[in-house]
Amino acid sequence: MTSSPTNGGGERRLRILLIEDAPSDAEIEIAELRRGGFDVAADVVETRNQVRDCLDKNKYDIILADYSLPNFRGMNTLDILREKNLNTPLILVTGALNSETAVECVKQGAMDYI
Repeated sequence: MTSSPTNGGGERRLRILLIEDAPSDAEIEIAELRRGGFDVAADVVETRNQVRDCLDKNKYDIILADYSLPNFRGMNTLDILREKNLNTPLILVTGALNSETAVECVKQGAMDYI
């Protein structure tokens, strides 16, 4: 059995790429992860170019992506991950996704949806 790295205080470290255009939603997501016992280090972005740039410069444990942003769809992150040959898990976080669309997203490669 392997254990998650901790920060010395018992919290599990979690490096996330958060694709979100609403700062208040990003703050809520990060706060909930911290409340769940994670020591969160997050890069918050909202465009395709920002996603590419972050993935070029950093390694992430997970990507949390809003399904629909003004100029980018969170699902398009899967294409970027495939192009870069990365297996970083992608979870869609949205309030505007019906169950049929959500299941299709999982079939296309999203790990899960919230």
